[in-house]
Amino acid sequence: MIASEIAAVLKINSNFALSAHINPDGDSLGSMLALYNVLKAMGKNVKVFAGDSLPSNYSYLPGYDSIVNYSEDMDEEFDVFIVVDCGSFDRTGKCSCLSEKSKISINIDHHLTNSLFADYNLVDSNSSAAGELIYQIIKLMGVDIRKEEALCLYTAIFSDTGGFRYSNTTSVTHQIAGDLINTGINFSNIYELIYRNYSLNDVKIMGKALSSIELYSDAKIAYMELLLSDLGDLNLEDVNTSEFIDYARDINTVEVALFVKQVKADEYKLSFRSKNYVDVRKICEKYGGGGHAKAAGCTITGELCDFRDAVIKDLQQALEDGGR
Repeated sequence: MIASEIAAVLKINSNFALSAHINPDGDSLGSMLALYNVLKAMGKNVKVFAGDSLPSNYSYLPGYDSIVNYSEDMDEEFDVFIVVDCGSFDRTGKCSCLSEKSKISINIDHHLTNSLFADYNLVDSNSSAAGELIYQIIKLMGVDIRKEEALCLYTAIFSDTGGFRYSNTTSVTHQIAGDLINTGINFSNIYELIYRNYSLNDVKIMGKALSSIELYSDAKIAYMELLLSDLGDLNLEDVNTSEFIDYARDINTVEVALFVKQVKADEYKLSFRSKNYVDVRKICEKYGGGGHAKAAGCTITGELCDFRDAVIKDLQQALEDGGR
């Protein structure tokens, strides 16, 4: 069993580097920091790296302040490089070169499109979140899950299931969540921290994004955008946009929503959400991205006017095909 093999590797080695995908979310950060905290508690030397900026709404996670923005001129070498919630080394951004500075690589993920890129690959698309897999590994190591790890793991699972609302939620998900709650974490506060934790600027910019909503295909497709020109003097990194797309998806007639966010003059991040039958992962794969059937994303370089209509046509075709 690969999970048991990974647990053994973690127990016998001493020097670890951890990373996750660029633009980290609650699952990647929570999973990575749960592993960081448990390995530190075991007396291991552990470094946790990010390939780009971190979302501030997860700053309550134990170990968040220990995350270092990786620089390629760092020359430290490691026994084990662990990548969580990520489909390939490339998706870790600048951290990808850590694979060359480590003796062993481990890949822990729940995405169907994972390329099985490491020496050890624990990939289970039936798991609701990478946090479920990290939970299993910790249990196999025979280590007690403390409040620190429980808070990180609950955040990982809670965020990637949309607060247990998405169809990837299973009975196992709830069993794990119950075990984590039993450690005494303030689980009810996590909802407020993740989903109800907007700054005034966040709300103002949300208004900009909401006002851009356009509907297509008999109001089954919702399109929303946020351009750099909408931000005024604000820095995009200071704005929490992670849940904006849910407002478009939640329109009662909508089956699939698309949120286009401009991050550079010629770079756009696209987020997709569907309700019932459109597999947005397939559309994202066409543009070099990926994710889940009902929640996926990709990055497109170029001019918005050159790809906007093409992506909407892809969504319209998916609707006509019944989501196939």
